[in-house]
Amino acid sequence: MSSASSKKVVCFFLIVFFQITEAVHVKWSGSSRFESFYQEEQNYYSSFYFNLKPQIHIIDGLFFNTRFDLINFERKEDDFWKNLLFQQRASLLSQRGFVFLYKDSSKNKKLSFPFLFPSQFYLDYELEFFKFRIGRAPYHFGLGTNYSATNSPFDLWMNITDQISFYMEYQFFYLQPSFFHQMQAFQSSLSEGILSALLQGGFKKTNWQVSFLYEYILEEDKNSFVEVYGEYQEQNWKTKLSSSYIFSENTSLSVAFEGVYHVPAKFPMDLELKAGGLIGSASFNPQYNLSLILQNRWMKTEEFNNNFSSYQIAQAQIKESFYVSPRFTLSLLKENLKLQPLFLLASSLDGKQWSYEGDLYLKYRAYKKLFFHLKGGILYQKDWTFSLLAQAAASF
Repeated sequence: MSSASSKKVVCFFLIVFFQITEAVHVKWSGSSRFESFYQEEQNYYSSFYFNLKPQIHIIDGLFFNTRFDLINFERKEDDFWKNLLFQQRASLLSQRGFVFLYKDSSKNKKLSFPFLFPSQFYLDYELEFFKFRIGRAPYHFGLGTNYSATNSPFDLWMNITDQISFYMEYQFFYLQPSFFHQMQAFQSSLSEGILSALLQGGFKKTNWQVSFLYEYILEEDKNSFVEVYGEYQEQNWKTKLSSSYIFSENTSLSVAFEGVYHVPAKFPMDLELKAGGLIGSASFNPQYNLSLILQNRWMKTEEFNNNFSSYQIAQAQIKESFYVSPRFTLSLLKENLKLQPLFLLASSLDGKQWSYEGDLYLKYRAYKKLFFHLKGGILYQKDWTFSLLAQAAASF
């Protein structure tokens, strides 16, 4: 090859290289949260949570997304990487962050420190009517009663799975087949996981939509399920309905309804209602928040095969029951301050166990992306239970 030809080839590759590097750019986002929860002398915690989400724009329509979450790492005498993997599995569900104060902190001698761990890494390729995703990524459907992955800095739970998914859209109809491999947070073997095939689809119009989700789990001892979700809205009101059915020997299903009516006034007000029920083995995703005490924000300390401990700051409490929860939200100070009283009434299906809860939420937005929440609640079952949750969060 002549010297002139060599120079042309080098110049060509340099031009291509610089065009690619100019197209590639990185965008950063994330959030942090500090919170303290108190219920009684034997049930309290304080934690700090942080996540960082870099997104690399490679070429038009091609993105590589990552996310790093702060987790609670406890030093053990046995294998470091094995313990880290077990704790990272728990972080795929729970976004509790670094718990630095909890009910038995004075007695616990284990060395615990914050650790920033990559919880998500996936590739997105997007066209006008098509999207392909592969990697460890979040997944959300409907009200979030089964799969929840919203983007609020106050969320304590998120479903993250190893997945391959295809999103296809034609006019107002969409279809999304997916394949999942879900690691279980508390399992005895590092190689265990659940394989499943999902089919999501539906119709979306301006003021209504109907969607379905069918998950076929490729495990003999696991149950597949189907979920149907619909919503309808007009100018001042909106309704949502979700129902799931689990394919099992016994009848297992759940129904969740949400309705809101916006009252336009000098001080805007939203009148809301949540209602539903669960039969059999059906349960809600812990992120589906009905109340402060009964359904969510319930701390427990768990041990699993002496591998790690977890501070389970939310656990579904409503099973084999029905519930109704009226509430209203009052907006003040140009809607920067929101007050939300709510009442939750829950009963077992046979009517023998009743629960009554009253909560008050105060939500204040100090700046565009700086928020403060204060939540207090009282629950009566066979005795009185009080709780208080204070949160401060910022996103960027």
